[in-house]
This record gives sequence, C-alpha cells and structure tokens, in this order.
Amino acid sequence: MAQHCVYRFYAELKDYQPKIWRRFEINGEKTVAELGYALMLMFEMQASHLFCFNENREEALLDELRTQYTEAEIKEVWGYF
Repeated sequence: MAQHCVYRFYAELKDYQPKIWRRFEINGEKTVAELGYALMLMFEMQASHLFCFNENREEALLDELRTQYTEAEIKEVWGYF
C-alpha cells in the first residue's frame, strides 16, 4: 500500500465578522490549484474571482502581532526583532 502525506490547514476569512473559519486536511499529492478550489468549496465561494496564496513570513507575522500587542510584549515572548 502506497503512503502519502496529508496536510492539515486552518483557514479563515480575514476582516470578516462573525469570524468564519475551516480546519481541514488534504492529500499531499494535490496541486496548489486543487487546494484553492477546495477552499472555495468550503467557504461556498463563486469561482468568478481570482484567489491567491500568501506565504507567511516572519515580517508579515510581526506586522499582524503589532496590531494586537505592544513591541515590548512581542519582544518578551520572541526575545528579538
């Protein structure tokens, strides 16, 4: 029996109230396009618009944290900038 990776994701609609989110798993052999279409299905989106993926980088994470915490609080937890 062949083995394959399964990836677990958490996705939410940004800046939307009430918060709408999904937690799901997808076969690691699926393409990024198939992942995008799976997300559109889970959020009941129409395919009439484009979708994009953003890689979470350290600076993007810090920018997000700065909207909720002070620089001192972030430095206390992370220990650096």
